[in-house]
Amino acid sequence: MKLKNILSLLLCLVLLMAVFVGCSDADDDDDDDNGHGDEINGGEHIHGIDFDAAMAAFPVDTVMISAGDLTLTWPELYLFLFSTVYQLSYGFSIEVDWDEEFIVDTLLSDMVLDYSVEEALPMLIFEYAVNLLGLSLDQEVLDTIETEIGIMIADAGSEEAFENDLRERGYINLDVFRSISAKGFYQGLLLTSLYGEDLLNLSDASVAAFAEENDFLRAKHILLSFLREEDGYSLQEIDENKVELRAQAEGLLNLLNEHYGDDDFLDFFDALMIEHSQDPGSFAFPDGYLFQPYEMVPSFSEACANLNPGEFSGIVVTDYGYHIILRLPIDYDAIPYSMAHTGYTLRQFAVMNDFYEVKIPQWRESMNLVFAPEYYTIDLPKIFAWCDH
Repeated sequence: MKLKNILSLLLCLVLLMAVFVGCSDADDDDDDDNGHGDEINGGEHIHGIDFDAAMAAFPVDTVMISAGDLTLTWPELYLFLFSTVYQLSYGFSIEVDWDEEFIVDTLLSDMVLDYSVEEALPMLIFEYAVNLLGLSLDQEVLDTIETEIGIMIADAGSEEAFENDLRERGYINLDVFRSISAKGFYQGLLLTSLYGEDLLNLSDASVAAFAEENDFLRAKHILLSFLREEDGYSLQEIDENKVELRAQAEGLLNLLNEHYGDDDFLDFFDALMIEHSQDPGSFAFPDGYLFQPYEMVPSFSEACANLNPGEFSGIVVTDYGYHIILRLPIDYDAIPYSMAHTGYTLRQFAVMNDFYEVKIPQWRESMNLVFAPEYYTIDLPKIFAWCDH
């Protein structure tokens, strides 16, 4: 994907965040009370949150969390609080009970604060890592951000109108939006710097360790499918079909045993699979399934795990039919079964695991996070004060 397309997508996603519903001092008598608490009346929503109360909580330059010279300010943390509260309250259509016990000995207000901090911290961690590695956003990114913001301002009609729109989405002002938009690229910058543009620069040894740790298996199989009652077959027809399929499976097994050890054995297995297998998934995964045990029925996974790469099973019975399974060595650049919808290979999957489960915890541990005294005075019931008008 081109840089500009990525940037446009990011900014659009940011702008499409939950709509912030402000409160005013409008006369209640003017409300068109139609029984829907979130209906719009005169350009304002009937139910919402007092934005002025939220903004009065702390000065905009208040530092909440720091790591050396790097800071997470109140406006940045507020954006994540806003997003969490919006989702929790179904877009501000219901009022949150902050004193509700979310789990044992944990109030809902504490949960929201903790969750929002964990969502916000990667922004600070990525900035720390970018500095640590001596990286920086190139001018093309910065210029494109300004171009996209200019387009959005023009669409809104004026900068003031655009800032009002941003406030309704949790951004205190345009500067916060601009800063967070730029920081949104730190993650991609780190990924491509560490692992290459295609996220493939991870050693075979690291991918192998990841595959072993997560019990990945790879196999092809010949499936002779059972008839089913739900397809209109009688129990007698099903039983008779099973007898026929069993004989067919045994014949295929004999052929495989005769050719096992031949130089072209894999090609021979493929030929039998193409001719006889009734698994439609084989066409989507012609080089075999790369999977974790829980993704297949237990008897299939167990039979595969008991084979060495290059070996094939006897007849394995599942609810689907009779299987003959050929275990294959792990292909680090194959697409795992669970990643088919993303197109990510096992190597890319391992990259993301290395980044999130290894690199980020290491950076977080080394950056010496400090929570400012102001952080411990955050009062969500006052900041998110519900109001009707």
